[in-house]
Amino acid sequence: MFDIPVLPLSRPDGSVECAVCHTEFDRGVLDVPTGRRLTVLLRDVTRALAVGALVAGGESSPAARA
Repeated sequence: MFDIPVLPLSRPDGSVECAVCHTEFDRGVLDVPTGRRLTVLLRDVTRALAVGALVAGGESSPAARA
């Protein structure tokens, strides 16, 4: 209009602010898994696959020795 900058005076509903850079994001960013969570998921899946291989063929199977 008159080249007057318009600044929001309040935070929009459903947003979160980064504690480091102070950028505002939609709350949907909280649904994205973190690196720590992905590490835990990878560990759990690896353990489940190892147990599954042992159950399927026992200790003497080639899968258990690999």
